[in-house]
Amino acid sequence: MYIIITIDTEVTNRQGCITPIEKTIYGEIGGQSYGITRIMDLCEAFNVKATFFVDVFASHYFGEDAIRQVCQEIQRRGHDVQLHTHPHWLDNKPNLCDYDLQRQMELIAHGKALLTRWLGKPPVAHRAGAFAANADTLTALKRNGILLDCSQFVAYPRCKLGKLSLPVNAVSEVDGVVELPVTSFVELQIGRRRKWRLLDVDADTVAEIKHVLCQAQRRGLPVVTLLLHSFSFVNWNKEGTRFWADHSDLAKFEAVLRFVRAQPHMEVITVAEFARLYRAEPERFHSEDVVPYTGWGLTLWRACRQFNKSRKNQALVALAATPFMAALIYGLACYFRQ
Repeated sequence: MYIIITIDTEVTNRQGCITPIEKTIYGEIGGQSYGITRIMDLCEAFNVKATFFVDVFASHYFGEDAIRQVCQEIQRRGHDVQLHTHPHWLDNKPNLCDYDLQRQMELIAHGKALLTRWLGKPPVAHRAGAFAANADTLTALKRNGILLDCSQFVAYPRCKLGKLSLPVNAVSEVDGVVELPVTSFVELQIGRRRKWRLLDVDADTVAEIKHVLCQAQRRGLPVVTLLLHSFSFVNWNKEGTRFWADHSDLAKFEAVLRFVRAQPHMEVITVAEFARLYRAEPERFHSEDVVPYTGWGLTLWRACRQFNKSRKNQALVALAATPFMAALIYGLACYFRQ
């Protein structure tokens, strides 16, 4: 089974607070890098290469030189650079799928031209910012000569590719454009209702990631996509005035790399390598759809490990603890009645 490590390389714009490139792309904190440089260092320590989907439209805010240098440094170190599109830097609408076909064609053409000028070769793949792609996106990519899209996350509201009834995790084709999904899994299922998650170093535990990888490999999924961001190892306050390193996520990524490299039937490739392999032998990647399931145990373990990160985790732990507390109280009541 092939594993593709993808890094959405971007700054954030939350409530009008635009984070600096130095913090959320390079991750410069306390004289050390916790951004793309550290990600590449870790990958190279385990002799693997990663794919960086770079938000090229941020060049309209920070200047071309700043984003060009990011792309060229990634390429210089032998990693893969592909097109990432967050159109809010150019227009008022935040999502690519908010635009009509003509405007999407123009945006993708512009992004392709930037990468081609900076790197001396055109991108072969694209990922829409916030996974916000639709059927017009695939048409716009095809008309721009980009025949591989990596935007699909089945459960994300902004992703409109679900209307095409594509498989959740299996590679598919739509009018000549290959769709390589971001791997997702079901953490909980109650009746017909499913709770979805991405295979994401930020959000998942090492145990969950290992479980999903092993289940996907055992059930015959040919390729799995793992997601990170350039700021996966960086935290900051809501004002964007204080930044600190996330050593736990750094350790998670290292543990995942160590696990993958120890598996004889798992191999890390880049998106560009996948494109070449697919062109040569497309049938190699045709498979039944596989949707891994993690279940209550691993979900509760994550909630405990990340208890302070969200109220959802706290609520889940409290819910799970309720029957145990009730049993304890009942037992104590029975004891003192004697």
